[in-house]
Amino acid sequence: MRPDGAILLEMGLATSVAGILCGAAGIALRRYRLAAVARNAIYANAFLVVVATLVLMTAFFEHDFSLLYVAQHSASDLPTFYMVTALWGGHAGSLLFWLALLCLYSTAVAFVHRRDREGMLLPAVHVVLLALQAFFLYVLAYVEGSQPFEPSGGLVPEGAGLNPLLQDPVMAVHPPALYLGFVGMSVPFAFAMGALVSGRLGVQWIRLSRWWTIFGWSFLTLGIILGGFWAFRELGWGGYWAWDSVENSSFLPWLTATAFLHSVIVTEKYRMLKVWNMVLIFLTFALTIFGTFLTRSGFLESVHTFAENKELGETFLWFLAGWFLLWAGLVAVRWSRLRSENRMDSFLSREFAFLANNLVLVALAGIVWTLTVWPSLSGKLEHSFPDLGIRQMTIGPATFSRLTAPFFLLLLLLTGLGTGLSWRATSGGRLFRAFALPLAAGLLVAGAFAWVLPSIVRRPLELGDVQPVAAYGFAALVLWVTGAEFVRGVKARRKAQKEGLFAAAFALYARNHRRYGGYLVHVGTCFVILGITTHWNYQVEVSGVARRGEPLEVAGFALRYGGEHEEFDRENTRVYQATLEIVDLRAPGEPVLGTIGPERLHYTHPDQWMTEVAYHSTHFASSNLYVVLAGFPDRTKVPLQAYFNPLVNLIWGGAAFFLLQAYLLLLPWDRIHRALKARKLGRAERVERRIEEEITRRKRGAG
Repeated sequence: MRPDGAILLEMGLATSVAGILCGAAGIALRRYRLAAVARNAIYANAFLVVVATLVLMTAFFEHDFSLLYVAQHSASDLPTFYMVTALWGGHAGSLLFWLALLCLYSTAVAFVHRRDREGMLLPAVHVVLLALQAFFLYVLAYVEGSQPFEPSGGLVPEGAGLNPLLQDPVMAVHPPALYLGFVGMSVPFAFAMGALVSGRLGVQWIRLSRWWTIFGWSFLTLGIILGGFWAFRELGWGGYWAWDSVENSSFLPWLTATAFLHSVIVTEKYRMLKVWNMVLIFLTFALTIFGTFLTRSGFLESVHTFAENKELGETFLWFLAGWFLLWAGLVAVRWSRLRSENRMDSFLSREFAFLANNLVLVALAGIVWTLTVWPSLSGKLEHSFPDLGIRQMTIGPATFSRLTAPFFLLLLLLTGLGTGLSWRATSGGRLFRAFALPLAAGLLVAGAFAWVLPSIVRRPLELGDVQPVAAYGFAALVLWVTGAEFVRGVKARRKAQKEGLFAAAFALYARNHRRYGGYLVHVGTCFVILGITTHWNYQVEVSGVARRGEPLEVAGFALRYGGEHEEFDRENTRVYQATLEIVDLRAPGEPVLGTIGPERLHYTHPDQWMTEVAYHSTHFASSNLYVVLAGFPDRTKVPLQAYFNPLVNLIWGGAAFFLLQAYLLLLPWDRIHRALKARKLGRAERVERRIEEEITRRKRGAG
């Protein structure tokens, strides 16, 4: 017999409250043992919530439709693999998954830092994490419509099935990655609040939370990229980012978290931007909660949102308002101790470039937030206050792209400038040496791109192509400056340590992995931005019918249909597939490049139709021809929706490199370098000892 998951959640809520009260009392009385009760409550909560989550998972695998959530999001013919993804397929289950991750994060923080003694900083962090857990436990236990263990109220012979959009391998990774990012941002927020409560406002809280911040940010990045990749290969509209309101809700905290990761570098080095760090970390946390509010309150309409729950929306807003008042009050009390200890000496300095980078990221977040919220907010204002003259506004993806593109270009430029500038101030000679060649390289690359652009996008160059050409020039600037930094560092190390090229490069990265790892993240970002810029500006879309003997042309390619089509079953779906040949009309001899098979799918539970995209890579796999069935094929014709996506694969390649470097930042490179150095020294000592033994042996033999 399974335990009752609802009772486990109620027990967790009681444990959280007890831990908060004891922890707060211990902090106030400066009694560490009493405050340590909060840490023990974190361990207990992790056990209770993980068991509750396993109870719900077991119900899915046993097809226990007596639970309403299981009946709504699974069916007896659902493939076993997707029984796991059904856990976060709906509102209540996704909140339980969020809570489970929060408990695991909290447990990891409590265990990893169990020996740290920073006054009352760690106990305060524990209390904040417990308070966050208590909120989600309350929602899952008592808010109507958010209870994962609510009974279905009768005999349910069959479930409704899982949304077909979620029956995809990428969707088995995308939501957990996104939640790891969202929930992970609670940890640096807890450290910031702990620092404000305990008064430990130096850089120690930043150093303690740095790894957790990078971890959460890396998974948030992974979740966003996987979401875009899933949309590109599954939704069939030829894109990966539509500036959907819920897509934006994941992008907003990523922007502010990225700003925070840059800002703390200045704080650690020169004890500046302390208040700014507090603002950024609160904004990041608040935007993760606000994004959760958007998907569940009914405030916005989106393909990603869960069912409307106004009570839950109000609960989230009150929760967020309470944390804002507490945070603002603590910042006001600690204001004098949050002042910067140094000032910026020059506009031509690396720290000013970091600040400018921060301001652009926050401005970009402000624009995206406003454009996301205003359509719904203006509609509600029009309905509630008709006399104000406000009319509901619809804002499409083109508006987002047009308003944000200059900010992305400015970020690219600042990335190159910030890498080349010196700390504190940059002399005229240093400025010339740092940027003369990179600027020349940028101009050359921009000119070269303008020359090869027609062959890449398969159309002539136009006057309106200034923006993508500038993006390529700025990217060349970033790559040149970054490469120069690596070359300069390797040369200096080889000269000082007498090391080989690869040994010097590895040691340079290992000893300065945050700096040089960050540079490599910038390299991946360049390729992502170039792919996005080219795709946005030069995508070709064609709708039509390919007939036998009359191919459909797309950007100089022909989609040739010979009447080949199939109909067959695949697990819980019925598949309708057409076979098409791709011909390059602009190549000599018009060669056949390959065949593709786009599909239409009919799911039985639920009764729903989907499309399966087919695409063929071109231009050394950097671009692709992307085809969707717009109807059913027969022996004479097939209706199609086709797209030519130039350089779109730069996005996925650049993102993979970006993510690789982000996750490498999580490794303990200092320990790795010390271990390898000790191993090298040990090997050298063993060789030297053997040589000495051999010399001694020969001397004895000669005697």
